[in-house]
Order: sequence, then C-alpha cells, then structure tokens
Amino acid sequence: MDMTNAVQGVEAAILYNFAEPLILWEALQATGNGIRSVGTRTFADGNMRLALVGDAILKVALLEEWYAGTGSRETGSDLLQTVPVNTNLDRVARQHGLDKYVSRNRSQGSLVPTRVMTATLEAIIGAVWLDSGKNLYAVKNVMLTLGLVPK
Repeated sequence: MDMTNAVQGVEAAILYNFAEPLILWEALQATGNGIRSVGTRTFADGNMRLALVGDAILKVALLEEWYAGTGSRETGSDLLQTVPVNTNLDRVARQHGLDKYVSRNRSQGSLVPTRVMTATLEAIIGAVWLDSGKNLYAVKNVMLTLGLVPK
C-alpha cells in the first residue's frame, strides 16, 4: 500500500488533515504486517499502542458529552456498551471504507478481521488526539464525521 494514497484516503474519510502524516501511517499498521518503522517513527507492535490511546480517548469523548448533559448514570454506561464496542467500530470503519487502507499480514486473507479493523479505527482516533495536540474537539469532530456520536 502506498503511504501517500492511504493517508489522503483516510484524511478524506474522517475530514481531518494530519500535520504529521507518519502518525496516521502508524495507525494503519496492523500487528504482524512486517513493517516496523518509517522515517523517524518506530512501531514494533503495529498500531496497538495508538489503539490503546484511541480506545481511552473515544470513551473520554463520549462520557464528556454525556456528563455535560442530563443523562442518567445508566445512560452513560449504555454509551460505553454500545458505541466503542468491536462490532460497532468494525461496522463504522467499513462503512467509511477504512478497511482498504489497513496494512496487514496478507496471510489473513482478503478481508480485514474485525479485531484488526477495530484496533485500526481506535488507532486512527488516537492519532488524531496526538496529532491535534490532544484536542478533544478535533477527536469529537472525527467521531461526528464517522457517526460515532449518538444522536
């Protein structure tokens, strides 16, 4: 996969332009794909470090919106049990065509596995968080673009 085309494709899908495109490229690297670094970035474990960050920021962004409103504690808990779950993240990522940009181990077949797609979307969110200077508003805009903000 060509890095420039992948970065531009994801940027167009999420409506966010990266100041540091290499962090997005890292977010697109599935574990075990054989790529361990590019430029000054090293990622021996693929996108998993960014996915951990993205998972946490996704939850913070959801709960920050919930807390600012009048929803019950149960409503907040329900958000965390519906939005940032693997099946939903996988569906959203595929719906926006992000699966075609994942750099993965080809021995897994032509379809990106759910757990790889989920980790990649979380990693993209983590990359936006870091690239934006830890701007929650930028993350929320990407979430809104992708439909990850409940109505």
